[in-house]
Amino acid sequence: AVSTLTGGSTLTSVFTANTFDSNAGFGYQLTSTNSNHVTTIGGPSATNDGNVFTSNTGAGIAINQVDTGVGSLVIQNNTILGTIDDGNNLNDFWGDGINIRLTGTNASNSITSGLIDGNEIGSLTTQTDGNAGRGIYVYAEDFTTVSNFSVTSNSVGSNGDNGIEFVRRNNATIDN
Repeated sequence: AVSTLTGGSTLTSVFTANTFDSNAGFGYQLTSTNSNHVTTIGGPSATNDGNVFTSNTGAGIAINQVDTGVGSLVIQNNTILGTIDDGNNLNDFWGDGINIRLTGTNASNSITSGLIDGNEIGSLTTQTDGNAGRGIYVYAEDFTTVSNFSVTSNSVGSNGDNGIEFVRRNNATIDN
């Protein structure tokens, strides 16, 4: 599934109880350029709302906010296993379970609220179910802001890189 926003548009989306399996690209990708979004992937019910992302390429879930705009994000009660590195050294999608990026030229976009909760990202018991890259990766650069962001009650294991990684560059702010 791919959502692309440009030029001041706004998108509210909810994805529950889906299976994203063996795609040659991302399981789910949102690119929001100079736009706003409220995105929910999964939900509060561990038995009814979660999505399953397996063997996708680049990232199970990729959220890209570019230049300006505001986003709100909930990723809850999903299973993300076996994501494959896309092999492209020119991008930053290394087979991550969840990859969230705030970038652009003199970017000033923000995530004003975020919750990553109750997900299985990689496996604590079966190493081959791990993702090739990071479990959770959040990257902010220039004048972007990540605030009111919580990572709670996730199971993160057997990933090929860091379990959870936050990177802040230049004048970006990551603040809870």
